[in-house]
Amino acid sequence: MYTARRESCFKSGLGCCDPTQGEVSFPGGKVDEPLDLSLLDTALRETSEEMNISRNRVELLGSVGPPERSLRGDTVWPFVGFVHENSDWSSESIHNDLPLPSIDLSAIKRTASQDEVAAIFHLPLAELGSNPSRNRQYLFRNKRPYWAVDVSDLVSGEDELPFISESIEKTLEDEVGGGRGGRLEVWGLTGWYLELLSLRLAVLDSRQAD
Repeated sequence: MYTARRESCFKSGLGCCDPTQGEVSFPGGKVDEPLDLSLLDTALRETSEEMNISRNRVELLGSVGPPERSLRGDTVWPFVGFVHENSDWSSESIHNDLPLPSIDLSAIKRTASQDEVAAIFHLPLAELGSNPSRNRQYLFRNKRPYWAVDVSDLVSGEDELPFISESIEKTLEDEVGGGRGGRLEVWGLTGWYLELLSLRLAVLDSRQAD
């Protein structure tokens, strides 16, 4: 689930049994059938458990792209939402001509699950179009070109991320791990959905993605 409008909030996985350990990803997880009545329920519950963001603060905006199968065999459904400042928001109180306040990232960092999340950072989507040095073109599933995004500087000096190794070098088809060349990157399935969202919001020109 994407927790932003024209910006995105990410987390890096932590934990000996976490399948996303050492990777940048959006909040999310597997369906818990006794608890979840829908796939959206799963996304909202996992966001609450990992990031301590109450589902009452999330305004559902829709979804981006069709579901994709991860390299681990899971089918992933992406949802897009805007996280409001508090849970007492209403559509009647929103003025279309006024900007909405951003979430308090410092507060989320203080209350996020320490068992599941190693780091939380903010990536303005405008960076994807205005700062091309962040972007490196890879092939999603070794077929579809997309831009992976280097975010190493967004966590440098703030969080200890021992899983980043200067010696790491991944092949194009192996999109598991923190990134390539020792960089911390938004890539693989997370990078693919970020690209689709950026194109939908016209942050990236479609010609840039080809």
